[in-house]
Amino acid sequence: ALSGVTSFSTPQVAGAVAVLMQAALRGDGGGDTNAAGDPRTIKAVLLNGAVKPVGWTNGTASRLDARYGAGVLNVFNSYEELAGGKHGYVASRTTDILGGAHPPDGGTGTVGVLSGWDFNTNSSGTNSDTVNHYYFNVTNGLAGARFVATATLVWNRQQNQTNINHLDLFLYACANSNLVMCSTSLVDNVEHIFVPQLAPGRYDLQVWKAGGVPVLNIVSAAEPYALAFSFTAP
Repeated sequence: ALSGVTSFSTPQVAGAVAVLMQAALRGDGGGDTNAAGDPRTIKAVLLNGAVKPVGWTNGTASRLDARYGAGVLNVFNSYEELAGGKHGYVASRTTDILGGAHPPDGGTGTVGVLSGWDFNTNSSGTNSDTVNHYYFNVTNGLAGARFVATATLVWNRQQNQTNINHLDLFLYACANSNLVMCSTSLVDNVEHIFVPQLAPGRYDLQVWKAGGVPVLNIVSAAEPYALAFSFTAP
């Protein structure tokens, strides 16, 4: 029905993965080549670098377009994010109430780049959720500039497990603690945020993991993840 479009896209994506893997393993993504070349990292930067075509849209609980997914492949964008290097979270906090609120906590550290990635772990407890906070000062020095913000979170379904650990992605404005955008799918192991007109300011990008016991579909306390992010002013 798609006249071979999907079959043609498969070798393009495979080729892009090969290019990014080669770049990661030769150190273009920084000294931690194991993390840079991890399939989760490659998938995160590949999805996050995609360009949104006309008609791209998503829903509240499903943050990828049903037709285009994350968008149109752009290996240059993905490479630029990989080359931005690995940058860890600024703070990690637990919330004592499962599913409770987790606005910005006033952290003073800042991720030093506006385009890059991280490979890390989020560990929640039986009676607490855990949030890893990435703080960004989004500015290019120009008054009134608007940024395109994209962030993609990727983790694996664990082997021989029917359920999946529940991770979500949130973007908060630190000035007023308002939620700008979130991705909260209950069934996917990818979360994706796209904000085409983001005002300059300080923002808290959060990787949230649900706590609880196995009856609540929590597979394990710890879950490794890859995060790709980009704040650009066209």
